Amino acid sequence: MSSGSLLRKDVSDFLSYKLGWNKLRKIQKESIPTILEGNNAILIASTASGKTEAALIPVLNQMLKQKSEGFVCIYFAPLRALINDIYWRVYEIFTPFGFEVGRWHGEVSSEEKRKVLKECQIIITTPESIEGLLDSKRAQSLFGELRYVVIDEVHNFIEGPRGAHLACLDERLESISKHELQRIAMSATVGNPEVLEKWLRGSSMREVKIINDLSSRKKEIEVYHCNELSPEEYIKDELENESKTKILVFGYSRSEAEEFSNKLNQLGIKAPVHHSSVSKSLREIVEEEFKKNTDLRVVVATSTLELGINIGDVDRVVFLDVPPSCSSFLQRIGRSGRKRLFAKATIFLKENSLYRMIGIIKMLERNTVEGIYPTTFFPQLLAHQIIGIAYSYGKLTKTNIENLKSAYPFEEISSETFKSIIKFLVDSDYLIINSLGEAIPSGKTFDLLEIGSEKMNHVVTFAAKSQYLVVANGVEIGYLHPVFVHSLKDLSDAKDAAFILGGKVWKFVRVDEKMKTVQVKRGEGKKIPSWISPGVETSFDFSRAIFEGILDFRLPDYIKLSPDSSDSILNLIDEEKGFLNNYEDGYAFEIKGKKTSSIHIRTFSGERSNTFIKYLIFLTDFEAKKIKIDWREISFESKSSLNDIFSDLDEIVGMQREEIINSISKYFLNSEKEMRKLYSTTGDRLDKYMDKKLQAEYLARYLFNEKTVEILKNIINREY
Repeated sequence: MSSGSLLRKDVSDFLSYKLGWNKLRKIQKESIPTILEGNNAILIASTASGKTEAALIPVLNQMLKQKSEGFVCIYFAPLRALINDIYWRVYEIFTPFGFEVGRWHGEVSSEEKRKVLKECQIIITTPESIEGLLDSKRAQSLFGELRYVVIDEVHNFIEGPRGAHLACLDERLESISKHELQRIAMSATVGNPEVLEKWLRGSSMREVKIINDLSSRKKEIEVYHCNELSPEEYIKDELENESKTKILVFGYSRSEAEEFSNKLNQLGIKAPVHHSSVSKSLREIVEEEFKKNTDLRVVVATSTLELGINIGDVDRVVFLDVPPSCSSFLQRIGRSGRKRLFAKATIFLKENSLYRMIGIIKMLERNTVEGIYPTTFFPQLLAHQIIGIAYSYGKLTKTNIENLKSAYPFEEISSETFKSIIKFLVDSDYLIINSLGEAIPSGKTFDLLEIGSEKMNHVVTFAAKSQYLVVANGVEIGYLHPVFVHSLKDLSDAKDAAFILGGKVWKFVRVDEKMKTVQVKRGEGKKIPSWISPGVETSFDFSRAIFEGILDFRLPDYIKLSPDSSDSILNLIDEEKGFLNNYEDGYAFEIKGKKTSSIHIRTFSGERSNTFIKYLIFLTDFEAKKIKIDWREISFESKSSLNDIFSDLDEIVGMQREEIINSISKYFLNSEKEMRKLYSTTGDRLDKYMDKKLQAEYLARYLFNEKTVEILKNIINREY
């Protein structure tokens, strides 16, 4: 076994004789020596390539030499369902050698958690759960012997508040442990691993090695337009023609998944659903049955099965719509063809998904995915972490916050900003300055971290969902959005007060507002619940891929377009090219009207980037009305001449980066309504930990994009 000679004999024998490994996979051959050498590591390889084992086998090898007590390894995963799935894989590797493995999340019982604290060396968990343990008096005893931090599906964390939070936790754990932590991150898709390298390193002195398995399994992708073939008829034909075929269907939303499951059921095809509003117990039943029962051949899911939960071998992935990113597409198609290393996918196009299909085709043709761009200015999170540190240690010292300030999310936090954060926490009564000049936790902080419900709210850094639990005869079925629940309450027709959830029809019986539960019984009907959630943002990189696909459309030989899908895509490209006039620098504009000009600027740079342009326009002297933005363009009306508009914009984009950020910050301070509205889209819930000035600066830095400035400069240079 290649690289096996580097492992202890008992570990090598275990892999050969107990797990039946004849050889290591490519990612394992490269990762095992790197991790054994003590490097931090980033493992990038496709789904089902053996990344988990590549990370954990060398950790096991080293743990057998060290024989430490307490938590030695923390394994972070983004979803509870993924934690439950990974738990058994890790258990199979470590327990034969005498190590105890535990899981820790909100659905784990108190009894199991007590056992984890007392007996386990490896804990599989979420960032929020570790925050809860760190914000306690026993943090130093729990994590004093910690040596390894492993992060699974890191791309799922990194850009949002949870990723920033996780980077902070790495530093807090580093400062508590007696050992220099070895950090290992895994992902199937990262477009710019050099940023991930910097994010992972933080204060660590270990070298970060990137192990990138560029080999990819063969692909076969067929694309149909919904007008020429219905997905349900396609699946029916597939099942009839292929007696053992297993199909995983991905819907764009929970409602779409429920609706499609119902259509298949009406055709006599058993097709349970799997999404975040189906209860944990029912999801687990679906996972096990799909994996082991040959009679269950179709499951309809959303992003809940996008990640690495083991559902057995899937022959084909069917997309009811096109995913909002190439990264998501690759994650989903990667669920198929694990054994044969041959991924098969069928995509059904709708008119509103043609652009996304062009972007995915371009990225597949170039063999690239979107980059990751985590924030480097997160003052409210720093304040949040300072509160926890003050409570855990009893006071703030230079030593216990030194590592924390090295975390990637605080790269742009200046000493002045740090002082203003401390001042705000003192003024808001989270900290007290004692007679020795030390910052210590206040009574308010003790209440925050010692009252159960308050602490639960504190450890979750992202905006939580408010939903009603659906219960039938004591069995949890899933969750409904409050708006949908209230619509059920208002119905007078009993037949209409029935809905589909988890692929079955339920009749509304009553609601308990205090307990936030909905009691139901089996019924009849076709009503599909609606779950209100923010739409997925189209990233800058994906938007640019769509633009480049329009200008230079090339089809990889493994993608087959049906006649209708081909005609629809090519017609859209012709239409866009007519507007763009083949502008290779990525923009176009048109002017309509006489006294008032209606200006449309095609940037193809994503919603956030165009929101940034909107606020740049607000900084100008000309008056812009009816500003509208989407991922593709920004439009507005103005009585100013085009020369005046471009002259003002030229002055704005000619400023230095910090000047632009300061100007937008000042704008927000004079428009708190705009500031609150924009903040609600960022995903975190920590605004109470910073003053208005820092909120404004945070939003300005959140929006700023150097590439967007360059696009705007290109527009101005061409036309002004």
